[in-house]
Amino acid sequence: MTDLKTKLIEFIRLMKPKIVILLATTGVIPYILAGARNLILIIIFLLVGFFSAGGAMALNSVIDKDIDKLMDRTKSRGSVTNLFSSSQILTGSILLMTIATATAYFVFNQLAALWVAFGELFYIFGYSLYLKRKNVLNTIIGGLASSAPVLVGFSAAMGEIPSYGWMIAGLVFIWTPSHTWALSTFYVEDYKRAGVPMLPVVYGIDFTSRITFFFMMLTSAYSGWINFVEGVDLVKSVLWVGTNLAFLHQGWKFLRFKEKKIAYRLFKFHNYWLASQFLLLFL
Repeated sequence: MTDLKTKLIEFIRLMKPKIVILLATTGVIPYILAGARNLILIIIFLLVGFFSAGGAMALNSVIDKDIDKLMDRTKSRGSVTNLFSSSQILTGSILLMTIATATAYFVFNQLAALWVAFGELFYIFGYSLYLKRKNVLNTIIGGLASSAPVLVGFSAAMGEIPSYGWMIAGLVFIWTPSHTWALSTFYVEDYKRAGVPMLPVVYGIDFTSRITFFFMMLTSAYSGWINFVEGVDLVKSVLWVGTNLAFLHQGWKFLRFKEKKIAYRLFKFHNYWLASQFLLLFL
C-alpha cells in the first residue's frame, strides 16, 4: 500500500501540480466570467483542466528524460529514476488527456474539446518535441499552449469565443516569456548542461534581464487595457496600480542586480501577479 501511495505521489509530481493549478485558474475564471454558475459543472471543468494539463506535463517527462537526468532540479523525477517505465507514464498520460478531451466534448461542447486537444498537442508536439530544444524563441511561441485554458473556458460556457476572450488569452500569451525567462535564469547552469537553448543560455543573464523587464512592461500595459477597456473604476484602478507597481518593481530589481535568487523570486511573483489580474476581471 505504501508503495502504491509513493507511486501515486510521484506521478502527481510528474504532472507539475503547481503549474497545473495556475493553468486551471486561468481557465475557470473565464468560464465563470462567461456565465457559468453550476457548481458541479465548475468542478468538472477544473478536473478537465487538471487532467489535460497534468497529462501533458507527465508525458513531457518521457520526452525530456534524456535532458532531465542532466539537470539537478529534475534528476530525481520518477521518469529518470525509473520508478515508472516510459510506457507506464505514456499510458497514464494519454488516458488522462483522453478523459479530459472526451469529458469536454460530452459535458460541454465540441469547441471546448477542440481547444483542450489543441493545448495538449501543441505543448507536446510544438513545444516539447521541437521548440524547447531547437529555438531560443521557444517560450514566446510556446505561450500559445498556455493560452488554451482561457479559450476552453469561454468555449465551454458560451459555445464560442468573444473578442474579449481572445484579449484575455493574449494576456497569458504575453505573460509567459518573462515568467519562463526568470525561471531559466535561476536554472541556467542546468539548461547549459542539458543543451537547451533558453534565452539566458544563448544570450546571457544581462540581456535576459533587459528583455524580461521589457516584456514585463508590455504585459503590465496589456493587462491595464484589458481591465479598463469597458471603463475606469476607482477601486479596481487602485488595486491594478498596486499589483502592477509591485510586479514591475520585482522586474526592476532583476534588471539592476541580475542575480539568480532575484530571478527565482521574480518567477514566483509572476504567478501571484497573473492570478491577481484574473481576479481583477471580476470587479
